[in-house]
Amino acid sequence: MLFPQGDTLGVVFSFLSTFNLLHGALFIVCKEWNRVLCELPHAWGETLNLTWMDCDIPHSRFAWHRIEELNLSCCEKVTDASLARISSLSLQHLSLDFCDQITDVGLASLSSLPLQHLNLCHCWRITDAGLVHLSSMPLYYLNLVRCKYVTGVGLEHICSPELRYLLL
Repeated sequence: MLFPQGDTLGVVFSFLSTFNLLHGALFIVCKEWNRVLCELPHAWGETLNLTWMDCDIPHSRFAWHRIEELNLSCCEKVTDASLARISSLSLQHLSLDFCDQITDVGLASLSSLPLQHLNLCHCWRITDAGLVHLSSMPLYYLNLVRCKYVTGVGLEHICSPELRYLLL
């Protein structure tokens, strides 16, 4: 049983698939449901897609330990502090496109992750200095489209044989 006995909200959520919860019910119903879902001790599995959800990464991430793929695209509340809260996960895929509060400080928090796929499209505060923090990652895909402060100097830090797809 994923929810404590007598937990009405848990009973309601148990009848919905993860897809329906994230892309249907929560998006339509209200932001409060979204906040509650982000904090539920629910066994998510390996993928969590919070695209367009108006939420930040909760401080208590007890249900997030198995997640390998996290999509936070277009989540306006995601900040450098949010990225520090996921730095202990085993993420391999992370999408942060249109998270325009992310800076080089946030990338430093991610430096210990085993990321293979990183999408930073439209993260316009990222600079060459931030790319230094990505150099230790086994990246094979990196999207830097519309990262206007990234130049050839910064790209030198991420050149590696593993990197197969670089979008600029």
